[in-house]
Amino acid sequence: MIDISSEIFENLNTIAKTHKGYPQKKATYPCLSYYIHQNSDGLRQIPGRYSSVVFQVDVFSEKSPTNLALRVSEKMKEAGYLREFMSEIPDDSKVNRITMRFSGLIDEITGEITH
Repeated sequence: MIDISSEIFENLNTIAKTHKGYPQKKATYPCLSYYIHQNSDGLRQIPGRYSSVVFQVDVFSEKSPTNLALRVSEKMKEAGYLREFMSEIPDDSKVNRITMRFSGLIDEITGEITH
């Protein structure tokens, strides 16, 4: 297992205000949030060497969140992660939301990310 939370936060916070977990009701928009879904041993053949990680990033904006989502996707790709999923989430509020899921297999010794 590897701690990727601070790396994700630092990458996202260069794009917009970032929250770990769902943003509070008084959040200012646009903003981003992230959740780590999986952080487990990645290869049974070499236990403890690799971590398989999956995390979700949500983009919230009162305007179209598409441009922010593209920036997030590019930033995470530059960091070495693969975007597996992207979807607009319908909402009755005035806030628009796009959710994306990223994954990577991280070498805990070198920090290299593969898929």
